[in-house]
Amino acid sequence: MEADREWMYEGQIVNGMFSNKWGDKVDEFVAFALRHPECVNGGTAIRCPCTLVKCQNKKFLNVETVKVHLYKNGFVPDYYVWIYHGEKEVHQRCSRSVRVSVSETDHMVSDNMNHTTYHRMVCDAAGLEFNPDEEPNAEARNFYDMIRAGDKPVYEGNSKHTQLSAAIRMLEIKCRHRCSQAWFDDMSNFIQELLPPDNLMPLDFYSTKKLVRGLGLPVQVIHCCVNNCMIYWGDDSDLNSCKKCGHARYKQTVRGSGNRLYIRKLKVLYKKMHYFPITPRLQRLYASTAIANEMRWHSEHHMEDGKMCHPSDAPAWKHFDGCFPDFSSEVRNVRLGLFADGFQPFGQSGQQYSLWPVVVTPYNLPPDLCMKEEFMFLTVLVPGPTNPKGKIDVFLQPLIAELKSLWGVGVQTYDISKRQNFQMRAALMWTINDFPAYSMMSGWSTAGMLACPHCMEDYDAFRLIKSGKQSWFDNHRKFLPINHPYRRNTKDFIKNRKVTKQFPGVRSGDEILQDLNNRGLRKVMDVDAEVVNASISKTCGWNKRSIFWDLPYWREHLLRHNLDVMHIEKNVFDNIFNTVFNIPGKTKDTYKSRDELNKYCRCPQFAQNLVTSKYPDVPFVLNKSQKKDVLEWVKKLRFPDGYASNLGRCVDANKLKMFGMKSHDCHVFMQRLLPIALREFLPNRIWEPLTEISLFFKQLTSSSLTDEELRNLDEQIPVILCNLEKIFPPSFFDSMEHLPMHLAYEARIAGPVHYRWMYPPERYLRKIKHKIMNKAQVEGSISIGYIMDEAAKFASFYFKEGDPTLPLKEKRNEVYLDDIVDDDMFEIFKPPGKAIGAEGKRYLADNEYTAAHLYILMNCPEVQPFIDVFITEKRKQCPNLNDEVVNVVTKQEFPSWFEKYGMARGRGRGSTLPGRTSSGTGSQASGMPDPGRGSGVDEGPQQTEDVVNVLQQHHQQTSPHHGPGIVMNDRETWEGEEGEDANVGETSPEHPTDESLPIAQFDPTIDNPTKLEPSGSISRVLRTIFRKSFKPHGHNWKSLTDRDRLMIWREFKKAYRWTQTKEAVKRVFYKHAASRYKDTVYEVKDKWLKKKEQDLSVPDHVFQEWRRRWEDPDYSKRCEKQSGNRRSERAGEGSACLHTLVDLALCMSTSEHWTLKEGKKPSAPRLFRYTHTKGHDDQTFVDQRSRAANARYEEMLAAATQAYCQSTSGSCDGATGSSQSSAPPVDTNQIWYEAVDGKEKMPVYGVGSSTSSFYSHRRPDYSAPSSGPFSNLFSTMEDFQDAVRNAIQYQLADTERRMIDYKDDRDELRLRFDWLAKKCQEGGLHFNPDDLPRIVRCNVPATASTPAPTAAPAATASGSAPAADNSTPVPDISPYGPDTSQHHDDDARLDD
Repeated sequence: MEADREWMYEGQIVNGMFSNKWGDKVDEFVAFALRHPECVNGGTAIRCPCTLVKCQNKKFLNVETVKVHLYKNGFVPDYYVWIYHGEKEVHQRCSRSVRVSVSETDHMVSDNMNHTTYHRMVCDAAGLEFNPDEEPNAEARNFYDMIRAGDKPVYEGNSKHTQLSAAIRMLEIKCRHRCSQAWFDDMSNFIQELLPPDNLMPLDFYSTKKLVRGLGLPVQVIHCCVNNCMIYWGDDSDLNSCKKCGHARYKQTVRGSGNRLYIRKLKVLYKKMHYFPITPRLQRLYASTAIANEMRWHSEHHMEDGKMCHPSDAPAWKHFDGCFPDFSSEVRNVRLGLFADGFQPFGQSGQQYSLWPVVVTPYNLPPDLCMKEEFMFLTVLVPGPTNPKGKIDVFLQPLIAELKSLWGVGVQTYDISKRQNFQMRAALMWTINDFPAYSMMSGWSTAGMLACPHCMEDYDAFRLIKSGKQSWFDNHRKFLPINHPYRRNTKDFIKNRKVTKQFPGVRSGDEILQDLNNRGLRKVMDVDAEVVNASISKTCGWNKRSIFWDLPYWREHLLRHNLDVMHIEKNVFDNIFNTVFNIPGKTKDTYKSRDELNKYCRCPQFAQNLVTSKYPDVPFVLNKSQKKDVLEWVKKLRFPDGYASNLGRCVDANKLKMFGMKSHDCHVFMQRLLPIALREFLPNRIWEPLTEISLFFKQLTSSSLTDEELRNLDEQIPVILCNLEKIFPPSFFDSMEHLPMHLAYEARIAGPVHYRWMYPPERYLRKIKHKIMNKAQVEGSISIGYIMDEAAKFASFYFKEGDPTLPLKEKRNEVYLDDIVDDDMFEIFKPPGKAIGAEGKRYLADNEYTAAHLYILMNCPEVQPFIDVFITEKRKQCPNLNDEVVNVVTKQEFPSWFEKYGMARGRGRGSTLPGRTSSGTGSQASGMPDPGRGSGVDEGPQQTEDVVNVLQQHHQQTSPHHGPGIVMNDRETWEGEEGEDANVGETSPEHPTDESLPIAQFDPTIDNPTKLEPSGSISRVLRTIFRKSFKPHGHNWKSLTDRDRLMIWREFKKAYRWTQTKEAVKRVFYKHAASRYKDTVYEVKDKWLKKKEQDLSVPDHVFQEWRRRWEDPDYSKRCEKQSGNRRSERAGEGSACLHTLVDLALCMSTSEHWTLKEGKKPSAPRLFRYTHTKGHDDQTFVDQRSRAANARYEEMLAAATQAYCQSTSGSCDGATGSSQSSAPPVDTNQIWYEAVDGKEKMPVYGVGSSTSSFYSHRRPDYSAPSSGPFSNLFSTMEDFQDAVRNAIQYQLADTERRMIDYKDDRDELRLRFDWLAKKCQEGGLHFNPDDLPRIVRCNVPATASTPAPTAAPAATASGSAPAADNSTPVPDISPYGPDTSQHHDDDARLDD
């Protein structure tokens, strides 16, 4: 548009003369303006857009004069869009809350200081009668002052702000942040110090308020009777005392002292109210281009699929339009809702003061603006300190009179969006209140047995005998179908009672009005109202005639007063939660309710026990442990940011209850958490009705509803309430448990609930409460703050943003779509948000991953064509499937179907969508066939056709056999490594060619490599792969199937490449993976056994299977035995106990046991057979490794024996091994050492911690002078002594336990203590075993020296161990016991 109209500012003068072309364009402009009558005054006058200060689109002139002005002065700058001459705004920018924003030509200030935007704001605020060219009167002077302030820069040379714009900005910031006047004054003084001396910035809050006072809307102060009997308004405005109670209007104040007392002439009121007229506030909605268009949304939008998303879609709105077509024909007429509620301005602990604001809000606006704080208008401030109760009608008189005027006559209003005047009218649709205020507004008492305003006199409530309270028990069967079996049930409800009557329905407005007239009820303003209404209310539920019946259209409404879903839901939840948790003082299951239970119902099982005088437990109450589990779960819950408050703060773990829950907390708990929290603890017959009432509220509060859904809810709710009556006692059912019966009906009549509940009003009241700066004058403080807020908000419409909800404070995780520049990213991965706090990483549980995967697929627009194809195929297979079944099948089967077929074109490395190892963004990263993205293919049928072609092609390639190596489901087997490694129809390359992948390799100089390099990064990758592929049978590496291992190898190939041969790399990889897999599983096991914490990376069903195995007693014994048999002496003989620092009491080896029993030391193979055979039978070995080791030993022993016989030419009969009674002719210890390759590992396999006693060359060298036996473990003797002292303290507790477990083996414990004393003596500590198991005293001597042991004999030249003497005395060997260090053999960690 700007490029087309550059002629307005260029080409006016050519060669010193006016251009003919420019003149023709001016004529076109004038003709364009004359074609829009709404912008023409008197038929020939249009607004002059020249640069003169008096013109600038403000003054109407005839067209010829306008041409002359344009030739002389030119067009006002930046007037590319002729909005003052009939052209619609075309420059629209994206906003977060409003679709249509102010034109870019209406920016706050232009570069050359022509401030047309703020001039227009002043004219809009002044109204139609304001003419800037006339001399100002006293009333209009404020607007002229603002216009002049809008022309003056805040200081010379400033091109950003004028005096008016700066004042408005400061005022808006003050109101938005709720700053005090003192803050405003201090900030203004500070700004004065920053600006030049001759600046025009307002000096303080008073001068700012004085400058912008013309933007404020009127407020009326009306005098009231101190007893709330009347207001001095209208015909009663001149009275000096109340016409009902006679109380004086003014206080008599006396001044002076002694005999000189006199009454002041100044009149001081007893009480006053503030009234804010609604008409000018509604007119301002049409004075801003940001809102005027939106006020017509209710008539321009259309329902989609029969879903009600706005009150204008509901029958109540349409019925009203049908009754008053003259009103509905003008779509700009306003529909209003009214709500009133009281609050305590001083808090619960302060002075008792009840303040009641009355607020109205327009319903013309779209859903994203309707019921927002910016469009809630405070109309009446009912003063305190007392609650007005039924007398609130007294204070509503001015509002009702204005509503009647707006209905009958209306008011002329200028619609800036259409540039025309219209007669605006308004109608009140309904009121929104909590249940006590419902009575105040409607006149129907909400207390007692007539509390239900829908049932009215057709009630079935009764008073309980013991507690004396009203109960609505068995009051819902009349809503059931006439043939429902519950109607004939005489057992589960009131005993021996059948229900045959039906609910007659809700009364119409005409019926109610006729009833009021027949009964003779008075309005509370009438003089005799109190006496007459009091006598009539004893015979019916009415207590007054509501003032709303004065509205001529009130009787035609289908719904006049709304039941508040917010408070009803909270009360229902409180009753359920307090009863189920048995909260003292709040539960409905009391001893009184038990006494009266069997008077109404047949429940003898819950009657009092006459012997014990106790009442039996009921199945709907949780026990102590169950309550503790639920509260612990609630305490750990985390919700998305802004979804709910922290419910953990409401948990009282000591009293086992929840406290301080707000209405929204109860809302979230009722709809989202209640079924989950009670699922495991309550029987199904109790849990199901509670879940049904939870789902009822969840469906009822949906943002869009259909008539069919609401009819279903209306049919379901009586059954749900009857099911609850079968569970809970009659005392449970007060009026709040009955009101859900009518909520679905109201939603069906009036539309979605969130336009008619108290959440928005409650939040708005909190905002009003924050305006109280002077607690001595509560109402006046609120009034001033509200007027300033109105002025600031109206001015914000003319800010550059043009958004009535801006400027807003950005949320901490708010990001705009404009900030995301990656066009290749899928739409679902472009969220307008960012991470909160520090980033972290954790593994998703299996169910979490499945849910996230399904959410992405179901909400990704790029996947939608595949979903359509899937559903089409399913409907072809089963044509009779309904939509609900199709949705369930889609959620269950589509992800696997999509992975098998939808990825055919992009199958390859990293092509899974949204796979766990895929990288990159967009369809290229996912490998998904992407019809329409960047390929010139239009969306629609062609896109689906392309997808079908891809699927058919893939189906031909894989049918009837799926091809080699393609896995269709978990039940099918792999067809070999070639198929697994290959892509579709391809063979796997020997060396991966992707140069971007890192290289994995092994050291070729090592004979038997066991790991790949770089081992650290590969180990981390392996751990990630393992955690994605855990299986129930995968408690160790050996238990994995070949298919499982090939899957791990396949995932590894996606992350690495190699230059060595594939077979060699794969062989080393399996060794590396086996070691890391054992470590990974051990971490999961250790976390559970020590901390009782489940690793979230392990799926639930896998973890439960592993847990069952770990907690098996046989498995625990086997692991402990294997751990004890594989101990390590890293610092020499007997040092393993000190290496772990906690096993001193367990350090007794099997070798020492054998020596004590047999009188001589066993050989190494004899000790091996004793410890590695079942039942010590020397035949049945415990595992394959022990069998293989024994076989190698037997083979080598036979060969050595044969060689010995040949060398000596003697007989070898009887010399066959260590099991013979006589000594073998060869060194069996040396043969065992070589058979198990003892030089490679420490300790030697089969002898464990006794290695150094059999093979002295494996001992460390202790030959260094004055060094202790543990000098290589501890830097000083003091460190060693501290370690031993700590270990002894641990040994005390363990010894006492073993004294109990081994009562018949005290001698064995004594041997343990003797060995401990010996070791302490070697270390320089004095230890007395006679003191055990009492307190052990360890006295450190002044000097402690230990003789250095002799050096170990050197090994032979061949590297083999020297021969050991089998008949040596009992050696100094290390003790026996399980090792708790982190250095056990891997086989001790997992079951072999």
